[in-house]
Amino acid sequence: MTNLAKDCGLKPKIVLGTEIIEFFGLNPDTNYYDHPEKGHNCHAARRHWTKLLRQISLEKKITLSRALGDMGLGRNLIAVFGK
Repeated sequence: MTNLAKDCGLKPKIVLGTEIIEFFGLNPDTNYYDHPEKGHNCHAARRHWTKLLRQISLEKKITLSRALGDMGLGRNLIAVFGK
């Protein structure tokens, strides 16, 4: 994504990574890829985690999202580009 933007003359202004729910797949007790029945509980844990981070500090949640984005980690990567 950033390479394409650079080819178009754009620079990344901010890159954010969203929840890292895919890490649940690394743990056999929460691997909802191989065991879809675990998906509901993983989704509930993700929602709880997101809410908890907001309650602690929205500013720190944004800092964490920036760090995840810088590492290219997250369920989704959200980027803003400019000239």
